[in-house]
Amino acid sequence: GKRRRRRRRRRRRRRRRRRRRRRMEKEKEKKKKKKKKKKKKKKKKKKKKERKKERKTERKKGEFGEYDEDDHRGTVVPQDGKRQTFARIRISDFVS
Repeated sequence: GKRRRRRRRRRRRRRRRRRRRRRMEKEKEKKKKKKKKKKKKKKKKKKKKERKKERKTERKKGEFGEYDEDDHRGTVVPQDGKRQTFARIRISDFVS
Protein backbone atom coordinates (compact mmCIF):
# COMPACT_ATOMS: atom_id res chain seq x y z
CA GLY A 1 0.00 0.00 0.00
CA LYS A 2 1.33 3.23 1.33
CA ARG A 3 4.99 2.76 0.44
CA ARG A 4 4.34 2.16 -3.25
CA ARG A 5 2.07 5.17 -3.50
CA ARG A 6 4.66 7.39 -1.87
CA ARG A 7 7.39 6.19 -4.21
CA ARG A 8 5.24 6.84 -7.25
CA ARG A 9 4.44 10.34 -6.06
CA ARG A 10 8.10 11.11 -5.48
CA ARG A 11 9.05 9.85 -8.92
CA ARG A 12 6.36 11.92 -10.56
CA ARG A 13 7.46 15.03 -8.69
CA ARG A 14 11.07 14.48 -9.73
CA ARG A 15 10.09 14.03 -13.34
CA ARG A 16 8.01 17.18 -13.28
CA ARG A 17 10.86 19.16 -11.77
CA ARG A 18 13.28 17.88 -14.38
CA ARG A 19 10.91 18.77 -17.18
CA ARG A 20 10.36 22.26 -15.82
CA ARG A 21 14.09 22.87 -15.48
CA ARG A 22 14.74 21.68 -19.02
CA ARG A 23 12.00 23.92 -20.37
CA MET A 24 13.42 26.94 -18.52
CA GLU A 25 16.89 26.25 -19.91
CA LYS A 26 15.54 26.01 -23.45
CA GLU A 27 13.72 29.32 -23.09
CA LYS A 28 16.86 30.96 -21.74
CA GLU A 29 18.80 29.68 -24.75
CA LYS A 30 16.20 31.14 -27.08
CA LYS A 31 16.34 34.50 -25.34
CA LYS A 32 20.13 34.70 -25.69
CA LYS A 33 21.11 36.75 -28.72
CA LYS A 34 23.11 35.04 -31.41
CA LYS A 35 26.72 36.20 -31.67
CA LYS A 36 27.78 37.65 -34.97
CA LYS A 37 30.39 35.56 -36.72
CA LYS A 38 33.66 37.29 -37.49
CA LYS A 39 34.78 37.23 -41.09
CA LYS A 40 38.13 35.59 -41.75
CA LYS A 41 40.72 37.71 -43.47
CA LYS A 42 42.03 36.26 -46.70
CA LYS A 43 45.78 35.71 -46.83
CA LYS A 44 47.55 37.55 -49.61
CA LYS A 45 49.59 35.37 -51.92
CA LYS A 46 53.24 36.34 -52.06
CA LYS A 47 55.06 36.98 -55.31
CA LYS A 48 57.84 34.66 -56.33
CA LYS A 49 60.50 37.30 -55.67
CA GLU A 50 59.25 37.84 -52.11
CA ARG A 51 59.17 34.12 -51.39
CA LYS A 52 62.70 33.74 -52.67
CA LYS A 53 63.91 36.61 -50.52
CA GLU A 54 62.26 35.12 -47.46
CA ARG A 55 63.90 31.77 -47.99
CA LYS A 56 67.28 33.44 -48.31
CA THR A 57 66.88 35.25 -45.00
CA GLU A 58 65.69 32.04 -43.36
CA ARG A 59 68.74 30.25 -44.66
CA LYS A 60 70.98 32.96 -43.28
CA LYS A 61 69.36 32.46 -39.90
CA GLY A 62 70.32 28.81 -40.19
CA GLU A 63 66.88 27.24 -40.26
CA PHE A 64 67.92 25.19 -43.29
CA GLY A 65 71.38 24.35 -41.98
CA GLU A 66 74.53 26.41 -42.42
CA TYR A 67 74.41 28.82 -45.28
CA ASP A 68 77.62 29.68 -47.04
CA GLU A 69 77.23 32.97 -48.79
CA ASP A 70 80.30 32.75 -51.01
CA ASP A 71 79.43 29.23 -52.20
CA HIS A 72 77.05 29.44 -55.13
CA ARG A 73 77.31 25.87 -56.33
CA GLY A 74 74.16 25.02 -54.39
CA THR A 75 75.18 21.55 -53.35
CA VAL A 76 72.07 19.96 -51.92
CA VAL A 77 72.54 17.95 -48.76
CA PRO A 78 69.61 16.32 -46.94
CA GLN A 79 69.95 17.13 -43.26
CA ASP A 80 67.95 14.40 -41.63
CA GLY A 81 66.33 11.41 -43.27
CA LYS A 82 62.90 12.20 -41.83
CA ARG A 83 62.33 15.78 -42.87
CA GLN A 84 64.23 16.67 -45.99
CA THR A 85 65.25 20.23 -45.40
CA PHE A 86 67.91 21.23 -47.84
CA ALA A 87 70.89 23.42 -47.22
CA ARG A 88 73.81 24.68 -49.19
CA ILE A 89 76.88 23.29 -47.53
CA ARG A 90 80.40 23.16 -48.84
CA ILE A 91 81.46 19.68 -49.83
CA SER A 92 84.82 20.24 -48.17
CA ASP A 93 83.01 20.15 -44.82
CA PHE A 94 82.37 16.46 -45.31
CA VAL A 95 85.52 15.40 -47.07
CA SER A 96 88.13 16.89 -44.70
